[in-house]
This record gives sequence, structure tokens and C-alpha cells, in this order.
Amino acid sequence: MATGTRNTYTDTTPQVRSISDVLRMIDWTEAALLNKLGTNAEKKFRFLNWPHTKYEWLEDTMSPRSGTINEALDDTETGVDVAAGQGDYLKAGDVLKIDSELMYVSSVATDTATVIRGFGGSTAAAHNNASAWSLATIARLEGADFTTGHTTTVSNPYNYTQILSEAVRVTGSEQKDNKYGINDTMAYHIAKLIGGSDGIGSKGKAGKLAIALQQIFYYGRRAQGSASTARAAGGFEYFVTTNVTNANSAALTRKMIEDTMEDCYLAGGSPDTIVCNSWAKRKITSFYEGTIRTERSEERGGSNITTIVTDFGEIEVLFDKWAPSDRLYLIEPEKMGWVTYRPFDIYNRASVGDYEVKDVLGEYGFALCNETAHGYIHTFSTTT
Repeated sequence: MATGTRNTYTDTTPQVRSISDVLRMIDWTEAALLNKLGTNAEKKFRFLNWPHTKYEWLEDTMSPRSGTINEALDDTETGVDVAAGQGDYLKAGDVLKIDSELMYVSSVATDTATVIRGFGGSTAAAHNNASAWSLATIARLEGADFTTGHTTTVSNPYNYTQILSEAVRVTGSEQKDNKYGINDTMAYHIAKLIGGSDGIGSKGKAGKLAIALQQIFYYGRRAQGSASTARAAGGFEYFVTTNVTNANSAALTRKMIEDTMEDCYLAGGSPDTIVCNSWAKRKITSFYEGTIRTERSEERGGSNITTIVTDFGEIEVLFDKWAPSDRLYLIEPEKMGWVTYRPFDIYNRASVGDYEVKDVLGEYGFALCNETAHGYIHTFSTTT
């Protein structure tokens, strides 16, 4: 029945929608690790003749100060066999410690050290095969001729750069079409690839390619590349092989973290940053809730640990959304970072139709020195 009353429920006239003029993305987040380590490590490592798709850096270590014996010893034997190759670490005048006994080295032949037992008043004792020896000190005889010791050889680890790229193609009509929240379709989708307003991670945002660049740290495997296989950069786990703890699906513990810290410290490192995902971050907070330094507030509750204090110094806890959920990394940031071969840039690509193509492309590598200065824990439970 005709009526003079009109309402929104029955009016079929097309209506202008009430819609926000701002598009909000929920899947962008900080590129936390990129921001921490930086993308100009070529300056940190002082590479000469840069840039090259293959780059090397130089490393050296101190001579080993410990090892294992290669036989069981009674309390009188004076010829001590050490593990193969470890005789090179010893020389006349060294004082070894095995268990609680000190032994004075008078000479070395291949992997057998001739020793004086019970040196310095220590008690000669029997020792099991594979017992650990360590260099306690050095005590040269007065007037003795010189003896040369063990020296190390400089190594040159290397890596390759990796090309990251994605293009955006927009038709002429799509570019012209008016839209809510998007003034320029091409520019909008380009920004989703790069992130921020001025590049990687700016203003706390990271685009798709910036995130892919950061993922080299976690998943990168070095590959020289060929005409049919892409060149690729090795990441953290490719280089760090010594201080690695497999939790075998057990719950992450404070002891695991501090043991790995100790391993890095004893190897000469000083890791000051933990990198982890949300589960490990929550576990760390639970480990230290009872020792939080507090300021009284009647309006706030809960806890969030961002720095922990250990016997080996303070460690920043860096939460990275993109880190693998079952891994925790202990790093020394000054010894690693991304190198920039070609920074992300926008290239106009050829068009043969009614469309425009822009390609966002960059080429980067990753460098990490002194792998024993870092460590990680992997395959821990993300439910317990």
C-alpha cells in the first residue's frame, strides 16, 4: 500500500556507503631484527673492494687451552697420551691440570707429553681415559732455551648476496578508478612491499620484502647460484654450529638459556641480546617474575621482562614476531648484520599493454663472524 513514509529498510535507492577513508593493515609489524642489526654491515666489517656478490671476512681464534687424554693413567706414568692432534697445543714448561693433579710438561713428542707427576705439591692420582686436561699455567726453567708454541691460522668465511624482488602490475583503468582510502593504487601496493614511508622498517612498519630480507637470519642457506638456481645468503643457523642446544621437545628452561650463555662466554663471546618469538618471550617473563625490580603502581598489573641480569652480564630480550616459535637465539649484534649490495629501489618495467609495471628489487647479504660467540636453543615445546 502506498504511503508517504519512507524508511531505510525498504528504500531500494542506491545509497552512499559510510566507510572509513583510511585502510589499516593488521599484518605489518616492526622488522625488529633489521632495526637491531642494521643493513649496512659492510661498514661494520670494513669490507674492501665492496661491492661483490661474494664477500669474505677474516677470523682468528686463541690457541686451545684444553683437551682430553687418550689413555687411562695410573699414579706413576710419565708419558701422557693426549687426543690426536692435541700434542700441538703443548710445549715444555706447560703445567697441566687433570682432575685435581698438576703435571709439569718437560717435553712433547707428537701426541705424547713427558711430564713430572704431582707438580707443585699436588697429589699424583689415577685418571680415566678421556679425562679432561687444561693448561693451568706456564713455568719455564731458568736459563732454558726458547720453545715455540701453538699458533692459529686465520680463516676466511664467506657468503653471497641474495636478490629479493616483487613487481606490481596495475591496469590503466584500475589506476584511474577512485577508491576509498587509496589515492594511488600503484603507490599503495608498492608501499606494502617496502614498508614505512622512507624504506625498511621506517616508522615501525615493515613491508613484505623487508620481512623476507629479515627471514634470511632464520632460514638462509648459502648457495653460489647458477643460471638455473638462485644465489642465496646463509643466515645465523648456517654459520653457528658450536653452541647449539637441542631441547628435544622439552620445555624451555632458564638453565638452558644460562648454559648457552656460559658456553658463548667461555668461547670468548659476549652475547647481549636474546631474539625470540612470543612463546619464548612469555617463558622468559615467567622465569624472572619473582625477581622483577618494581615501582609501586595502583593502576597496573602483570609483568614484561625486556632485560635479564645473568652472571655473564645484562641481556636484552628482543621480541620478533617473525622468529621461529621453537627457537631462541643468543647473539652479539656487533658481530653480525646485513650487507647492502643494492638497496631496495623501484624500477619501471616494460609494458606491452594497457597497464603499468613497477618492480621493487634489492640485493643483500648477511655476515656473521666468530660463530662460537653466539648460540641458540631449538626444538623446545611451545605448549609446556
